[in-house]
Amino acid sequence: MLVIVEPKDYDRWMDSSTAPPLDLLRPYPAEHMRSWQVSEQIGNVRNNDPNLLDEVQENQQSLFS
Repeated sequence: MLVIVEPKDYDRWMDSSTAPPLDLLRPYPAEHMRSWQVSEQIGNVRNNDPNLLDEVQENQQSLFS
C-alpha cells in the first residue's frame, strides 16, 4: 500500500507515541499529483541516482515508449 501524507500531517504520521492516525488514510487529491515519464534505468535496482526521477526528454527511452 502506498500512503501519500500531506506536509501538514508529517508530524502526526511520524509520531510513534500515539496510535496510528488512521484518519490520514484517505484518498490524496488528484489535483495535487503530477506524473511524468522517467528513464528505463529506474527499473534496475543497481541504479541509485537522484537523476532517475528527472523527466525524460522525447529523444530518450522511457518505460512508456
